[in-house]
Amino acid sequence: MHLDIALPTFYWTQLYQNNRFAQLVNLSTNEVKSFAKNTKPLWYQVEKDTSINYETYLKMGDQLKCEDVSTNTINTIAIVKKMSNLINTSLWFYSFLRVLFLWLGKM
Repeated sequence: MHLDIALPTFYWTQLYQNNRFAQLVNLSTNEVKSFAKNTKPLWYQVEKDTSINYETYLKMGDQLKCEDVSTNTINTIAIVKKMSNLINTSLWFYSFLRVLFLWLGKM
């Protein structure tokens, strides 16, 4: 099966503690912005100790990587695909935004 474009159909946030992946957390980028500061694209640093539903504890200094795709991005890709006259190709949604950037040649 040929893969043209890959986009997440949802958001996900990865928690890193002591510079190591710890777990996925169910937080949107907007939720993360309420207690963490943006340090570079996609990355946030926790500014104060935070508890999420009494299950996940974030310490000051922990890092979060938030990935999501906006409706605008999905619509733009659909337009680019249509304009490119790509015949017999597939638009697949996948959970790694990096594939999109590679396809567009931006990385």
